[in-house]
Amino acid sequence: MMLKGLLSKHYYKYILFFLLVLFVFYLYKDFNLSMKKIDIVPDVVVNNMKMTRYIDGDRWDFKSPKVEHKNGEMFATSLDLTISTKDNKKVYVLANNAIYNKATSNLELMFSKTRLEEQDKTYYLSADYTNYNDNEKVWRFKDNLSISTKNIIATSMLGEYNMISGICILSKDAVITWDKE
Repeated sequence: MMLKGLLSKHYYKYILFFLLVLFVFYLYKDFNLSMKKIDIVPDVVVNNMKMTRYIDGDRWDFKSPKVEHKNGEMFATSLDLTISTKDNKKVYVLANNAIYNKATSNLELMFSKTRLEEQDKTYYLSADYTNYNDNEKVWRFKDNLSISTKNIIATSMLGEYNMISGICILSKDAVITWDKE
């Protein structure tokens, strides 16, 4: 008798409503999964990559144990870069991570160490973040920049080096020390 009372039309409505709400909840949850941002899968992954590019007559040799190509950019880990310029300068760069944009030839480096050799001078640079703008031919450095030569050490939070003019500018909290040597 009690069972017959529970299964009356009145309770069927509540059960049907509950099942409908449950169905809508699961449908929403399922649709919402497809709307969440999902990491873009790389177009290509290359292990032990070696690549040479000629940019405005300068030779750029890239080496990396792993490179991923996504949306026109190359993401490299443990980058080793050598730039041989047409005016006989050599630039050696080591970076933990790098992003190279193929369309603009711009380069971003994270935690990099650089050695620039020109004529009889050698410069050492390191920075937490480095950006090379190919249009301007300018290297921009940010956070913990250190530049040194044989007897000069300069540190700054921001700086830039113009490859055309050879001018280096330190612009935030710069400290320069040197020996008379």
